[in-house]
Amino acid sequence: MGFKNSQNPDDVDPGFIESICQSTWKTIYRFIYYRVQNREEAKELTQETYVKAIRFMQTKNVRPEKQIPFLKTVALNLMRDQWRKQKLRGKNIGIDAINPSEAAVADASERSARRLVIEQALDQLKKEERMVVELRILKGYSVAETAEILNKQEGNIRVIQHRALQKLAEILKPKTESWGKPMVSSEERLSDFIDRLNEERKPAENEYTTESEELKDLFSAVKLVRTLKEPAMPEAGFERRLIGYVTEKLAPKSRKNMKSRMRMAVLAAAAALLFLTAGILFPFKEKNMVSAMAEAYQDIKAYRGILEIKSANSAGETVTQAKLEVWADKKGRYYVKGLEGANANIITVNNGKRKWQIRPDQKRIYLFSPFPDSYRFIFEIGKEIDEAENALDVRRAGEAKIHGRTAEVLEVTPRSGLPYKIWVDKKTKLPVQKETAAQNAVRYTVTYAELDFYDAIPEDLLAYQAPAAYEAVDEDAELAVNDWKEAASVAGFAPPLPGALPEGFMQEGIAVVPERKLLKIYYAKDGKKAAFIQGKVERKFTPSPSAMLGEVDGSVAEIQSPLYEAEGILSGGNVYAGNTDLRSIRWQKDGFEYAVIGNVSLEDLGTLTEAVTGWKFFMPVAEGKTWEPQVKVPYDLKIEENTQKGVDAGSMPWKLDPVYTAQVFVNLEISPEGISGDGPIGIEDFKMIHNDGKLAVVSVLSDKSPIEKVYLKRLVRQDPTGIWTVVGYDPAGKN
Repeated sequence: MGFKNSQNPDDVDPGFIESICQSTWKTIYRFIYYRVQNREEAKELTQETYVKAIRFMQTKNVRPEKQIPFLKTVALNLMRDQWRKQKLRGKNIGIDAINPSEAAVADASERSARRLVIEQALDQLKKEERMVVELRILKGYSVAETAEILNKQEGNIRVIQHRALQKLAEILKPKTESWGKPMVSSEERLSDFIDRLNEERKPAENEYTTESEELKDLFSAVKLVRTLKEPAMPEAGFERRLIGYVTEKLAPKSRKNMKSRMRMAVLAAAAALLFLTAGILFPFKEKNMVSAMAEAYQDIKAYRGILEIKSANSAGETVTQAKLEVWADKKGRYYVKGLEGANANIITVNNGKRKWQIRPDQKRIYLFSPFPDSYRFIFEIGKEIDEAENALDVRRAGEAKIHGRTAEVLEVTPRSGLPYKIWVDKKTKLPVQKETAAQNAVRYTVTYAELDFYDAIPEDLLAYQAPAAYEAVDEDAELAVNDWKEAASVAGFAPPLPGALPEGFMQEGIAVVPERKLLKIYYAKDGKKAAFIQGKVERKFTPSPSAMLGEVDGSVAEIQSPLYEAEGILSGGNVYAGNTDLRSIRWQKDGFEYAVIGNVSLEDLGTLTEAVTGWKFFMPVAEGKTWEPQVKVPYDLKIEENTQKGVDAGSMPWKLDPVYTAQVFVNLEISPEGISGDGPIGIEDFKMIHNDGKLAVVSVLSDKSPIEKVYLKRLVRQDPTGIWTVVGYDPAGKN
């Protein structure tokens, strides 16, 4: 596309601005982000790059094949100009002098080559060094969180991190000069650099401004490793704002010529608003299709399918993650065999009585309890229909062909979480494909490439038989017992004797885990299941940060709906967390820890708790006790919404923890210039005293704190994926 060769920026063709921005901005943004590692800075630099570049293009007629390299050159010069102001020792470069490998970092082939080099470098690290690098840089954990995960001291984590990055710097960028002697201050500065990048904040120093040659290479190594992550992309609407910004800067007169078109747009928007308002006042759901799915599924007894699982990143690059053979029935039984991908040849079976996983690569067969079952294959037809029936909204979003089948596309808005899409086969009226919302910049699509229906799963697939020469590994070591006396003799304590069970509940069995001295009692109601678990207290009771807080007979109870983090008696053995079907109540009393867990409703779970224990269960109620801070903290909802998007993309995971968020707030009140290390007041001095899922109150126990209580709310999203925002506090000594 051509444009006028004029010195007057007002003569820039707005169509050209829109065209070049739309076709290139993602490449340029990624290119900049990989260097600055900060979303806001990358957005600003992207905007200025186009203003500078298009202004130059007016007079130089840059050819189309040179446009992206030219934009990258301008971006590099802008970054160097910015760094020079911070004592950068660099110089501008011209388009002909640009380093092709440097300018092409965002191109797919170069990213693949660079990724291979970095992964090979990581492979040369010791196991604990690589784990620290991955946890700190790729997953964004703090030093304290990494220390807890690896069961090490925080000082050790900083030393390992420092040593690992020294090695990576040497591997990735051979030097002609020696390292200086490692200093403790270098370790702390390096940790601060990583923390700030993880939190999308500008580092206090970087590879261009530091006086330390050692840190210069370490900072560069950190940024290279971070290129294995997808960049934190701008929020929705950035492309339109970019075009508007550049047009405003370069073609302001063209904005006036748009007034008549804007009047028409306003009328169209008003009509659209009227339609949307009608949808809000009179919400509609694709009831016919949802009902048709439920009706069609009633006739299904069992099915077999070939599942294809693919992932796509923000650049549109697609990877086939796995291919599975799946057998399932309405009794919750299944047989899953990996055909392709990381789990190829691995077989997982749950026949309702026992669960096992065959690992040919290890010559082992792992045994598990059949319920609660943390493993569910990713696309169960019955579960998808249930979720559509219980969704806030289901809307038709078009029609498409899936492996030769014509399918209706439905957009489902669940009661918690992000909207997703399902494709419903018009012939069978059953879902055959699902596309998830983007999580950490990755979107998954799961498709039934084949789907057939049967009267039952073949019995030989559900029959447990250990292959010859395989070692059996019992992960739960769960022993079924016949009565309470047997349970007491194995567990070492007498279990509670329940009174009358709530209506609809039936006891299914009793089991003991001898290795952990745990007692389990299984119950069922309307095809759903629950379990009561009891064991001796092994450690101090610490509720999950994402949990609501209630009471069982005066003891603090952790309530998770859904179960988001498996703590205490729920940890180990079965990994329950991540199964959105499960809810749990957990507490300690008189030397024992208890939990009630199941896929029944939270109300049913509370009723079962009272029946089994004879103790009163209290749920937190947001409208109950008035929790009002003495000092209110102002906030900007738009900023909080953008922060939520950042957390959804993998940044600042600590915002999901109200206790950690309160700690950051209090320490910044004490040290407004910034926090060094863990801050003046450690996490152990913060205690949750109220959490109803929407409002949390954290008490500060330290005498050094000027604040006694911190009040936080989930302003954007009221579920375990929602961030916490400080909305107020009580000063110390005022109560």
